Amino acid sequence: MRGLHSSSYLDLVLAFALGVISSFAFAPYTYVLAAVPAFSVFILLVFNRPSRAFLYGLLYGLGQFFFAFHWLMPSMTEFGQIPVATAYAIFFAVCAEVALYPALFAYVLSKLSNKLDWSSLLLVPALWVLTEWLRSNMFPFAWNLIGYSFYPYETLLQISDIASVYLLSFLFVFFSTSLALIYVTSADLPRRGSMVFFLMASVFTFVWVYGEYKIDNLSQKTESSSRLNVAAVQGNIAQNEKWQKGANNKVLDTYKDISQMLPDEVELIVWPESSLPFMLQDNKPALQQLKNLAAIKKADLLIGADTYREEGRNKEFFNSMLMINPDQGVVSQYDKFHRVPFGEYMPLKEYLPASLAGFSLSDGFSSVQAGSGVAVMPWRGLNLAPLICYESIFPRHARAQAAMNADVFVNVANDAWFGEAAKPQHMVMTRLRAIENRRPLVRVSNTGITAIFDAAGNMLSSIGSRQQGSVFYELPLTRMLSINALYGQYFIVLCLLVFCYAFFLKLKAVDR
Repeated sequence: MRGLHSSSYLDLVLAFALGVISSFAFAPYTYVLAAVPAFSVFILLVFNRPSRAFLYGLLYGLGQFFFAFHWLMPSMTEFGQIPVATAYAIFFAVCAEVALYPALFAYVLSKLSNKLDWSSLLLVPALWVLTEWLRSNMFPFAWNLIGYSFYPYETLLQISDIASVYLLSFLFVFFSTSLALIYVTSADLPRRGSMVFFLMASVFTFVWVYGEYKIDNLSQKTESSSRLNVAAVQGNIAQNEKWQKGANNKVLDTYKDISQMLPDEVELIVWPESSLPFMLQDNKPALQQLKNLAAIKKADLLIGADTYREEGRNKEFFNSMLMINPDQGVVSQYDKFHRVPFGEYMPLKEYLPASLAGFSLSDGFSSVQAGSGVAVMPWRGLNLAPLICYESIFPRHARAQAAMNADVFVNVANDAWFGEAAKPQHMVMTRLRAIENRRPLVRVSNTGITAIFDAAGNMLSSIGSRQQGSVFYELPLTRMLSINALYGQYFIVLCLLVFCYAFFLKLKAVDR
């Protein structure tokens, strides 16, 4: 059985380089075909020198996250006015924290198994999924889970309706582990290598056929489904312009002017997160203008807005979505509950000194209050599922809304705080919520990317980054059975059972 042979330090450099290669599998790049074998080599490193497994995992994670998350820097240097050296120190700390999860994966793998064999085809992917789940729930930072790297291949994505992005991550690592196993067995046991290749090809073929079937089936159902005439407005107002003194009327007029040009058939007009640079509840004339706009278009407005509630002498601020109709004004409100750590709130604030308690990585509020939780917004006989910005990257939130009988997801975002790479990455993750739960999705962002997707993740209409305009579409409200929406959480339990069984076998072997 063959392994990797490397010098004392070159293997450490290699681990970091493999992570860098993997970072180019994520949007806006498309090099997943390089990332899969790169992960194979990473696995071989772990099995070749178990004593360095934790370090290999840490370096692999650092290489991947340092390049894939570099869009975080503008939020600190440009908007947070943090010195570049300090910002890089914070950025490195964030990358190091997230890299602990690949390190944990490699360390535990080295302790549970001492060689690549058939059992590795289950154990390695299951263990990786568990560490991704921990990253999504403990840090929590579910950005760029490895399964998202399949995003260029719409057919492969369809199987996520069984167990969300975690199943895609499982498949990614399964293919990588298969290649690693073929490598170590091909010389001494060529027949076994051929069998592994056949298994890998069979799994890939099943996933592809499943995807083609789902896309074709959805296409047939779309022909007879009801429609929602929906529009999304992208104002493309730079963050530093939006909050300038005297910009209130300019921003409001921009969104109004674009909305007034929409077709008369429009029923729902969606504006992005925090679309207005003022508190609408303190600006009665602006609210009246929105009611007038809704009356002219004979449509309702769903806008992202900053809001507050008074608690005694204090004001509690929220990041909200407001439904506005021509007659009553604001008729419903959803408050974001999964906030951005260090941007919208400071974790463990009560334990920090006053000088740090109000710290923010951007110039946004550092004390946005959390809403009450997952919800849907009833509207004209439909259930709209609101997801504000960061909330759309967590599969469990959308799955919970699907369980509440959601008809269409509506994601409002403002990625203008970050570098350009954040925009396609965020869109890729949000798009998958539509496929996972077989619901259409409308996404609107201040400076892009704005898009409308059907329940198969097909992009029906879009506006690119740094463009101003709107998209209008007669969105088919097609819904299909989603195993993920019903039972998706149990996939993590299955991965945990695989881990427990491997742990049991290890204990049994030690007792001998």
